Amino acid sequence: MKRISTQSGSQNDDDINVKKSRQGRRNDKQLMFMVDYMVQNPHVATGKFCTLNGRDNLAGSWDDLVSSLNNLRNPGVKEKNVKSWKESWRDLKTKVSKKASNLRHAKRQTGNKTIELQELNELDKKVMGIIGHEYIEGTACPESFPDEVSDSIEELARGNTSILNVVPTSIITETPAETYEYYQDDDAIYDNIEVLEASIMDNPLPTDAASCSQSENQLITNVKKKKNVKLNTQFSTAREVFTNLATINSQQIELITSTLSTIAESNHRLADAMVKMAENDDRRTQMEEKLLDLLSTISSKLN
Repeated sequence: MKRISTQSGSQNDDDINVKKSRQGRRNDKQLMFMVDYMVQNPHVATGKFCTLNGRDNLAGSWDDLVSSLNNLRNPGVKEKNVKSWKESWRDLKTKVSKKASNLRHAKRQTGNKTIELQELNELDKKVMGIIGHEYIEGTACPESFPDEVSDSIEELARGNTSILNVVPTSIITETPAETYEYYQDDDAIYDNIEVLEASIMDNPLPTDAASCSQSENQLITNVKKKKNVKLNTQFSTAREVFTNLATINSQQIELITSTLSTIAESNHRLADAMVKMAENDDRRTQMEEKLLDLLSTISSKLN
């Protein structure tokens, strides 16, 4: 037993004495080269391969990239292996995504506050082009349970399972600069309500039928009211948009009309000026002829 403990103790001492070798620090040239390489070779950035021997080709691409990056290291700096460079690429993506998210959040704030954050540089824009918008904002997915129905938990407790048939809405984190939300038309809404009524009639509740039927009718009424409110909001928004467009269009037509009238007046004035110039030329020619006659008369008398 003593011998075993002695051997294990010596092994632990050897493990403690072994120092972990630190990888060299990267520089700006290496980062620029790595990002440009990822732009030219998207399969290396995504790690996806769909060809024969794709895994081997991907590993070979990383080996070539690491070899080129190590050649660009500063003097006296140790080389980095493939694992370390992959971690550097992952850290760079995380850094750029956080920077872009914070910058977008700062721009969306209200007020006239100045933004102290730095804008995205060329390197950051290239990284964003590689990783895509979904890496930063995430993908839009529907909720697992709809929130449109009020008192949904109480309805489920009473045995009303028809609310589970309500189509869930998707949560979209990306908010465009200017967007208008449009809902279903009246026919689609009433079709959904008829389907909901048919499902309720086909699946009666096992207990407390009178109270459940009343709650179901109340549920249908609430759905109709909410859909009508959404449609009214949609129509009013669309009406305002089209009114603004019509106003802008009429203003542009008036501006074009006034511009054309101004051009026509300028053309008339130019034509009048040309006529006056022609008349002046005729008068000048007549004066020159009279002057020549006078000179010839004077010369004849002198002779």
